[in-house]
Amino acid sequence: MARPFLDDGRIEFRPREQAASPLRARRSDRRIQEDLRGRLARAGIDTGQVAITVADGAVRLVGSVPSRRTRQAIEEAAVRCTGVRHVENRIRIGRAPPARYG
Repeated sequence: MARPFLDDGRIEFRPREQAASPLRARRSDRRIQEDLRGRLARAGIDTGQVAITVADGAVRLVGSVPSRRTRQAIEEAAVRCTGVRHVENRIRIGRAPPARYG
């Protein structure tokens, strides 16, 4: 058994191996995205101005929402989805700029 303490009394931190559970290993990016969208819809969070993409278990959130609470709720929902390895939150707070036509 490895010693968790260094000679000077500090605790040595060794991250666990990144071996995913069989359930996480089988979860597709599409399934993660569907799960996240479902969680947000059930919570009544409007994500009309937010693009949600998933690649290799990494969720990327881009867009705008009206409040910090909404931004945080979306990020927390993403973190809680099974199979998510990383969340990149690029959601801005405030209204989206008006669409330009022409």
